[in-house]
Amino acid sequence: MKKNALFIMTCLMALLTVGCTDYVSKYDDKYEYLEDESSSSFNYITVFSSYNYFVSSSSSILSSSSEISSSSFENGLLKSSSSSLKSSSSSVVKSSSSHFPGYQGRYGTLADPREDRRYYKTVTIGNREWMAENLRYEDDDMKCFADNPHKCAEYGGYYSWSSVKESKLCPDGWNVPSLQEWELLVMNVKRSMDSSYVYGLMADTIWQASFYLGREKDTDVNRTGFSAHPLSAHYGDETYELWNTANFWGRTIATRWINTLRVWTFSIDAEKRKAEPSLVDVNDLYMPIRCIRDDGRAGSMLDARDNVTYKTIKIGTQTWMAENLKTVTEEGSSCRGRSLDSCEVYGRLYTWDVARKICPSGWHLPHKSEFETLYEYVKKNVDLYGVGEALMAYERWGTLEARDFFDFNALPSGYRSHNIYSDAKQAAFWTLTEAPLSDRDSIPHYVFYMDMKDKDASFASLDYYTEVSVRCIKD
Repeated sequence: MKKNALFIMTCLMALLTVGCTDYVSKYDDKYEYLEDESSSSFNYITVFSSYNYFVSSSSSILSSSSEISSSSFENGLLKSSSSSLKSSSSSVVKSSSSHFPGYQGRYGTLADPREDRRYYKTVTIGNREWMAENLRYEDDDMKCFADNPHKCAEYGGYYSWSSVKESKLCPDGWNVPSLQEWELLVMNVKRSMDSSYVYGLMADTIWQASFYLGREKDTDVNRTGFSAHPLSAHYGDETYELWNTANFWGRTIATRWINTLRVWTFSIDAEKRKAEPSLVDVNDLYMPIRCIRDDGRAGSMLDARDNVTYKTIKIGTQTWMAENLKTVTEEGSSCRGRSLDSCEVYGRLYTWDVARKICPSGWHLPHKSEFETLYEYVKKNVDLYGVGEALMAYERWGTLEARDFFDFNALPSGYRSHNIYSDAKQAAFWTLTEAPLSDRDSIPHYVFYMDMKDKDASFASLDYYTEVSVRCIKD
């Protein structure tokens, strides 16, 4: 080739005879495809790879060592000088171009202490820490891309729902994300990237080149460091594909399907420019997994009076029951529609006189000011949604965009007044705080209120004989 001849002449003229021939051969091997962009061998994906810093086989390198510390990662790169690396091959491709700069922050490192001793890059988005690579834990049911074991080291494994549900696939202290955690990820990225947020989640290599070309904001690609690869869900004997969608397991089971098991998963679709939940039938389905660090907010509380265990959740500085109280009383409470099954789902409804002293030891009925603290914390942290939407249980509120970001799990249990039950379209929780008198015969009290018609939450006042739900707060 003419370019090769030019290189040789240059080398001879400069008397740099040592290593010239070797350089020419490497030039042939590595850059020959750039000679003619119209040729069938021209590969945009390879071209884009040469524009970035990236670790093409970081997974396999990491899995071979148990001595790599967090300092081994700088700006997303594994230091090639690490003494624990087994190979001196040029797996890290460096270019002077910054067309796709990728993630500009600093990755963390997760060391999985289990028998296969994997290491993973991690990244913090919002206030949550995520794996920045797909899980590679060697479960008995794990599959590899194209049924090639080497691809598991590169892309991570594919796992079945039975493995997600029954096995502890993520390392200790990490979990398969819930639907709410996936949604919070999107919300936090949208805050800073607006309509281009999808690109911020996509790895800056492997995706089809057509999704990168002609973009005005090339710096958006993988800005978050999440580094999603376009690995589609895989059913049975289907052919594996790298195309335009990344799919990941979630752990949230859909509640509105009775006769079949469906699970909320998560997809990043470059063609549609969307990252959103996907409801799937789990039969014969395999998908990658991204783990998220447990934030320690969820807990439980045993009510010793009737041996009922309640989920609890820490929101800001407060710890709340994440379920409505179910304690049975001789009078002043009832099950919605007088059905015990309803009490299992919605909890009991109580008059204020009973509610003010019904919480278990160490817990109390909240003051209005404590609900106001909850309201302000949620409003500050979920500014793209209403406070009601952020606290309402997912799938229970009709067409409203209920997201339950904080696992408060507010249910539309309604209320009972004058022996008549309302429609299941509202949630009301008693407070200890008295409201202004409405008449001479009753003393109304404030309730924290949500309605299917309103994405926000508010306060209302009800007479003491009305029965509504109770949420206790920790002393």
